[in-house]
Amino acid sequence: MTRIVLLLIACCIGISLYAQKPVGSVKGKVLDKQNNLVLPSATATLLNSIDSSMIGFTVSDKEGKFEIKNIPAGVYLLNLTFTGYKDIFRTIQFSASRPLIELGDIMMETDTSMLAAVVVRAPPIQIKGDTTEFRASAIKTRPNATVEDLLKRIPGMEVDRDGNITSQGKDIPKIYVDGKEFFGNDPRMATRNLTADMVESVQLYDDMSEQAKFNKIDDGSRQRTINIKLKKDRRKGTFGRAAAGLGNEDLYEGSFFLNRFNNDFRVSLVGNASNTNRMGMGGMMNMGMGGGRGGGGKGMSGMVVSGINGGRGGGRGGAGNTNIYGGGINFSNDWGKKVSLTGSYSLNGSNSKTQSQRQQQSFYANDSSAVANSATNSSSENLNHSINMRLEWKIDSMNSINVAPSLGFRTSSSNSMDSSRTRSITKAQAYDAIFRQSTRQSEQDGLNFGNNVTFRHRFKKKGRTLTIGWQSSLNNSDNNGTNETPYYFFTPTGDTSNFTHQRQKNFGKTRSFNNTINTSITESLTDKLLWEFNYAYTNEHNTSDVDVMDYRESTRAYDSVNIGQTNYFENRNQHHKFGTNLRYQLAKGDLQLGGTIQFTTLQNMSFRELFGKDSLTVQKFVNFAPNASYNYQVNRQSSIRFGYRGNTRTPDIRQLQDVRDESNQLYVREGNPNLKQEFSHDINLSFNKTNPNTYMYYSVDASAGFSQNKIVNSITMLGGGKQLSRPENINGGFNTSLGASFSIPLKKAVSGKSSPMSLQANTRLGYTRDVSLLEGKTNFNNNRTASQSLSMNYWHDKFDMTASGRFTYNDASFNVQQATRNRYFNQNYSLDLGCYMIKDIRVESSFDYSINSGRSDGFNQSIPLWDASVAWTFFKKKNGELKVSVVDILNQNSNVDRQVYDNYIVDSYTQILRRYFMVSFMYGFNQFGGRKGGGGARPLRMG
Repeated sequence: MTRIVLLLIACCIGISLYAQKPVGSVKGKVLDKQNNLVLPSATATLLNSIDSSMIGFTVSDKEGKFEIKNIPAGVYLLNLTFTGYKDIFRTIQFSASRPLIELGDIMMETDTSMLAAVVVRAPPIQIKGDTTEFRASAIKTRPNATVEDLLKRIPGMEVDRDGNITSQGKDIPKIYVDGKEFFGNDPRMATRNLTADMVESVQLYDDMSEQAKFNKIDDGSRQRTINIKLKKDRRKGTFGRAAAGLGNEDLYEGSFFLNRFNNDFRVSLVGNASNTNRMGMGGMMNMGMGGGRGGGGKGMSGMVVSGINGGRGGGRGGAGNTNIYGGGINFSNDWGKKVSLTGSYSLNGSNSKTQSQRQQQSFYANDSSAVANSATNSSSENLNHSINMRLEWKIDSMNSINVAPSLGFRTSSSNSMDSSRTRSITKAQAYDAIFRQSTRQSEQDGLNFGNNVTFRHRFKKKGRTLTIGWQSSLNNSDNNGTNETPYYFFTPTGDTSNFTHQRQKNFGKTRSFNNTINTSITESLTDKLLWEFNYAYTNEHNTSDVDVMDYRESTRAYDSVNIGQTNYFENRNQHHKFGTNLRYQLAKGDLQLGGTIQFTTLQNMSFRELFGKDSLTVQKFVNFAPNASYNYQVNRQSSIRFGYRGNTRTPDIRQLQDVRDESNQLYVREGNPNLKQEFSHDINLSFNKTNPNTYMYYSVDASAGFSQNKIVNSITMLGGGKQLSRPENINGGFNTSLGASFSIPLKKAVSGKSSPMSLQANTRLGYTRDVSLLEGKTNFNNNRTASQSLSMNYWHDKFDMTASGRFTYNDASFNVQQATRNRYFNQNYSLDLGCYMIKDIRVESSFDYSINSGRSDGFNQSIPLWDASVAWTFFKKKNGELKVSVVDILNQNSNVDRQVYDNYIVDSYTQILRRYFMVSFMYGFNQFGGRKGGGGARPLRMG
């Protein structure tokens, strides 16, 4: 670690020394020679006068002006290009005495010919509006690399062990391939299965909803998105890979990936099976280290927010011992220019066995607390089917219809045995108060269906549009289970004060059917001012039918109805929402102001035939939700974005159902049919800057939010160590966050390629005050977080390295116990190395070290994780690979997790598959445009 720190310091010193070199800048204005009109978006490229390698580039603004800055002293060639015009070349010389060169007006003559004397490469990064496009050929990757490997080398992009992608600190939940979905909503299906040599460019942008893109009104549904543009010669062909591996202790991995592309017609098949916990439908197999090692989390993911906050240190490969299998098909086709159809079907299943330990610290009023230690053995089986389709029909230039249905089936079963001992702690004494042993079994079947139909019409008048939509969803779930739990309650002297043996069987049915009809009309009031009116009607119908049967000793059967927990509950919600927005187009951005007014009727009906109590509650609400957004494009490289939005949240049926759930007698839950809607306010501000000349970027963002009538848990002590949780509405909670990130090259890029060495850093500060009720008193959970990550990457033809570190600090306190303050710290360090020892043999090593401190005794673990592999590629096309890998060489793999809730903290440890060996073989093939090739020598990966 000391060497890494010294290396980072040396790199920073090198940057500082480099920055002290004399630099200059050149500026000018590009005009049409014939009519003297400005030429916006002309490309200005500065080339090395000796080898024509690119030094920097930019594009002219809307006034035809351009400027290239930070140029070291020397002689260069300036090349100006614009489609349909002759290229212009100027020799430029910078020195300490002449740092600024102003070329003034530069006249370009119309001509389609191109000068061939100098080879000019396309810019490695292009900024088009709010889209940043990275040219794949400018990013160095090793042969047979996947798209995931390509993304790791893009400035500001991070990919963790599970394949989750972030850019400038924001998650990227969706990836398109040539503008179309690829296997639904899992980005890893594209990033881990498509190879980097297929990619022409990677586009990064904040995607808006289909409706917002159509009518130009921002509805607040932006999400960071990647679109992978394939090379034209890779859009027609057949390609795929298959892999299989065997390890010690009967471990195995196997998978295949097969594709047939014919321009607009594309079909992909995928299948997998494994018992190493390292595969899932989120991507193909990883037989070794490269890129996507592990599944189910690794220490370098840092602190994982769970509940209010939490942290996981160490652990990879999923919890327990898990067998995973799955398969799927994805297809897309265009019929002419009017009809487009995409769809996918996937099946995934698993069965697992898990052992875990857990410690829960609960804090109460009057400085009293309780500590519960438990151990659990569990097993589960899951099977899921998912079908998604999308039909787009462009009737004509003015009308279109989109239909997007989805269907899913799921079945699951679980068994668990656990024992726990609770210790009561007060100022006067501490003693073992409760001992519990439980055996539980459950089964569940579910069905979900959704459909989204949208009709859009564009009138002849510019800016005038009409949209009509219908969204429907159906969710059914049936479950049953048994619970057998003896409870022993003790006095401070150790005597048994009470004994309860709970033996129950429960049957539950939940049904949900929701429909929304909405319409939107836009009208252009002026060339720059757009007005929108929208209306939506939503009808929600939810039911819950619960039957609980107690075991009767006299009959030795579950035939005694538990009248307190048996209940039929029905919830009907109706919403009428009217909204309007005004969007004003500015010279360098846009401003939008608007709001909605929502009329809501909540009706809750509870039926208890056996209990003799039925109830009906009706509530009516009127909420106004304003929104505002401001987007300012400072220049082609920098942008500022501000947003505010108010939202309502309706309580779910479990929170409303006024029946006690006593399946856990120590933690009884009860619904509240009188709950009000929760209303939240969210504000965010961000600044981003990307320098396409140097591959440097940095960003700063801030956000804040607070809620009115927030739905929280109200905890009431029932005596004997029992507590009742009931949802209530309360004010007082809020959250704030401040973050900054940057990426800089440590070595100068040459010949239009990305820098082979870069440094990235992310800093984030947060403060959350969550609120709950404890014995009728307001309890604030104040949580302060600070995290810092730093990573350095180096890539070479024969050697690559990634070194990183993440430090996360949490400080949680509860005002019900001022003296109780929980400070815990998590450190993660990682070093990944890859090297070609000889021509076709590659050695990879990956080492992670996680340090946890400030947690409960037994959970402050330091976990070293080391994997290594040796791979040999062979065959004439180098499309075969034999790999020997060792996972968790030090045999130290484990999973430690912390979660913080309303008035308690949970530390847990879960058993994970440890050291094992694996020998694997992979074979890949491709045939594009009639040309056969090897390729695909990279192992397939799952999860």
